[in-house]
Amino acid sequence: MQTLASQILNCRRCRGGELGEFVYYSPVYSFGNPKGKKIIVVAHNPSTREFEDSGKGEPRPYLINEGTVEERLNDQLTYFDRPYYENFFKKLETLFEGENQNLLGWDISCWETVGFLDFTKCSTRTEKGQWRTLKPRFREQMIRNCEGYLLSQLEVYKPKAILAYGAFVCEWFGDKFGTPYSNPSASTIKTDYSNSVKLIFLYQRQGRQPHSSKEVTFVRSELAKAIK
Repeated sequence: MQTLASQILNCRRCRGGELGEFVYYSPVYSFGNPKGKKIIVVAHNPSTREFEDSGKGEPRPYLINEGTVEERLNDQLTYFDRPYYENFFKKLETLFEGENQNLLGWDISCWETVGFLDFTKCSTRTEKGQWRTLKPRFREQMIRNCEGYLLSQLEVYKPKAILAYGAFVCEWFGDKFGTPYSNPSASTIKTDYSNSVKLIFLYQRQGRQPHSSKEVTFVRSELAKAIK
């Protein structure tokens, strides 16, 4: 893991040229520690808020931008041990409650037993907003720069279930593994590490808007099938 983490955290593919106008902060290897997690969520990319906001009155951003690889990696692996950006993660956490809490065996937080990776590793910001405001050619370039990192991470951690979270992530997984999808839906795919991985598709909800009861029920059911 250390070699892959070093490659990702030292990466500067998106810091030069035109992309450098939108990428201000260092890459994020993961939020929390994905090691040993049966389920891994894959979302679009980190928010610049992670490097700018101070959570719950804390005198520091949620993630540090400067420091050695080891310092930044440790800061990211322990993300959920500190106050974190709840506006985004709280919507996800409902998916791992109920029966799935018992199946996964988490106590205080679902992130004790669920991993979280981003599809592209750098946060982005334009004058109009974040990832979805980038021009398509910039998003495509970032995807090409990062997709190998994500595939390597999945190969290392070998989750039984992958939750593709967000329209762009769903599109990439659908194209990569040749499976049609809708919101929400699920397929079983063959990967380099397993012939049977549950792939669940779910679009993000904007702002504080929660997922519908239909979405929550469906995703919980599909996750339970994958980890029983």
